[in-house]
Amino acid sequence: MTEAAADLSFDLAIADRDLPDLAARLKREGHLRVENALPPASAQALNHELSTTSLWNRSFHQGGTERHIHAEELARLSPAQRTAIERFALIGPDDGFFFLHDAIRIAESGEERLRRGLLIDRLVETINQERNIAILRRITGEPEIRYYKADATRYNQGDFCGLHSDMAHDKNRIAAVIFYLSERWVANWGGLLMFHDEQGDIWRALTPRFNAMHMLKVPQQHSVSQVSQLAPFPRYSVAGWLYSE
Repeated sequence: MTEAAADLSFDLAIADRDLPDLAARLKREGHLRVENALPPASAQALNHELSTTSLWNRSFHQGGTERHIHAEELARLSPAQRTAIERFALIGPDDGFFFLHDAIRIAESGEERLRRGLLIDRLVETINQERNIAILRRITGEPEIRYYKADATRYNQGDFCGLHSDMAHDKNRIAAVIFYLSERWVANWGGLLMFHDEQGDIWRALTPRFNAMHMLKVPQQHSVSQVSQLAPFPRYSVAGWLYSE
């Protein structure tokens, strides 16, 4: 780790005076976007790490199962084989849950996060420290929050995450928390966070602004639109959930 990286802070850059307003907005709307959530230098360093690392695995949800192809396996596949896998990922019932994107798993154990020592590990480790968990408890109004679990994601052209509520597996999820880490993203490139009503209609769609933290209460129907061929670079984030136990 360089000296400059060692000096980076990943604490939430949220002033105490802003917490009541943020809490009111989240309670009223069910979701909340916080601009400039991290120190600028830290957000830029995270973007650089995510855009240069080779640790990405291909992840997809198909047939009711979450599947992962590790980076070293991907490197051995031909373009035709990769295309066949991605077509397979889209096979299933029309009302099934599908996603297709790249991911880097971030360990649940603090010891493992510190041992690997990537900046994304440091981000999740820092968010799990009491001073930051306390901020998130105040914003959500949920004092039972105990920890934050997340992974890094990369959405390339054609990647997406279908309609879901975040309640499929974990009953103790309280809220999703996503840190967006792609610079200069525009709506024409897709990758929008979309909210759906009970009929499936989209009532709000948000661009993934750089260094914004987005929170949404669980359960809530939402999706990520397919990234367009217009996108000149991938959509990066660290995305996860706050848990009560």
